[in-house]
Amino acid sequence: MFYLHFSSDGIDLLVEFSTLGLVAELNFRFERLTVIRLKIQIIMKYLLLFFLFLSSSVSATSYDVPSLNKLVSISDTIIEGKVVDVILMDYENNILDVKNARTGLGSGYMISITISIEETITSIYPPKKQVSVLLDPNSIIGYDSLKSSKLNKSFIFFLKGQNMSSAYPIFFWQELKEKEAIKEIAIKTKNEQHL
Repeated sequence: MFYLHFSSDGIDLLVEFSTLGLVAELNFRFERLTVIRLKIQIIMKYLLLFFLFLSSSVSATSYDVPSLNKLVSISDTIIEGKVVDVILMDYENNILDVKNARTGLGSGYMISITISIEETITSIYPPKKQVSVLLDPNSIIGYDSLKSSKLNKSFIFFLKGQNMSSAYPIFFWQELKEKEAIKEIAIKTKNEQHL
């Protein structure tokens, strides 16, 4: 048995001759560099798919603005209240003062708002005078803009649970002009639940 080896354009050709006849076995092998190039292309495709998946999961934390009906139906407590404090914190609850800070995936920041309750529209829990609500840390919220637009202003807030957390990420407040419509929906929802 003997072998002949030919090499051209990155392809190796190995021909094996047998003493039993002219039985030739062809063995094509890509050069090592070509194989590495193919592996890199495959890895790049998987990375692209990964980043597309990641971007779609990130957009999953962007929320639609819920209707008043939805907000009322998912809330245990609906209050009229004044935002008396907006606090920026890290994940260890250290209070921070960082210019242009934003919450969101990987930011390391959370925002808590303190609400002084002026009127309880509906609640299944005993009334409180003040609540602190931690905003969804995965949502992108600008601390400075939130503070300047909400501090010392009154809104209708939609809360759930005994600890009074936000009933819906980000959009758990409405302007006071919606108060009467919210009261009507709350009464209608309460009546439907008792049927």
